[in-house]
Amino acid sequence: MSLNQEQLLALMADHPWGVPVRDMEALLALGEEAMGPLLRFLDSGLRDEAEQRDLLWPTVVLGELRDPRGIPMLLRLLQEAGGLEIPVAAAEGLAKVGRPALQAVASLLEQSPEPRVRILLYAALAGMEIPEAWEVLEEALEGDPELDFAVARALAQRGRPGDDELLYRAYLQAEPWKRALFEETIAGMMERRCPWSVPFKDWRLRYRRQPRQDLKVHRSWPDVLIMLWENRHVLRPDPEARTVSLEELRLRASARQRQSICRTAARHFGAPPGYHFARKSRRI
Repeated sequence: MSLNQEQLLALMADHPWGVPVRDMEALLALGEEAMGPLLRFLDSGLRDEAEQRDLLWPTVVLGELRDPRGIPMLLRLLQEAGGLEIPVAAAEGLAKVGRPALQAVASLLEQSPEPRVRILLYAALAGMEIPEAWEVLEEALEGDPELDFAVARALAQRGRPGDDELLYRAYLQAEPWKRALFEETIAGMMERRCPWSVPFKDWRLRYRRQPRQDLKVHRSWPDVLIMLWENRHVLRPDPEARTVSLEELRLRASARQRQSICRTAARHFGAPPGYHFARKSRRI
């Protein structure tokens, strides 16, 4: 006998680790029928913290449904949910909804919410990958000097010719503690491997809590930059550190690109290829 929406949501909320893939797939298969129970469940979870429900999986499902009716709830989760996992998942959900969510995200940005909320909204805009969202981010690069480093990382995902010069101009005016972040962002964009990107696109892998991550989902650039922002007073840049030239950043990106290419496979790798690793292990 198949489970109804409420039963599936209850099972998902009690799932301790990994991903309740089958329950989530069953809920996604219901399509529009799942929206009402899903929204009520999330609303109840936000209002009654004493229930201690895990809202991550319902938040992921809401984003995967890509239903514009979920936009207000995703914005609430982004602002009200504790920790970083759920707010980041909500931002990614808004990106999946795409153009229908653009106006709501832009309107919230105009209200100048707290920095962590703005970083998440910038991430949502970057994930939409539509011209109107890039325009909002370009305006924010100049209009939000407090979080220019986060806007720069969002714009880096576009990787359009000339974006390196756009971000570099912002880098030259940034506070000293932000320079390393700008340099990493610009060099990574040139290298076509933006820093702090999530290696998984499929939600079954993206939101899998892993033991090596302390049973948390893989960190992405919004939560990395939020943590850096919240600890900015601890960062002590060298007062004599100079800004580097754009050409130097290009050389840095080129050098890293050469170093990350396996000479045998002729492609990028992030870990030692299995064949060579196996050969070395036999000698131990």
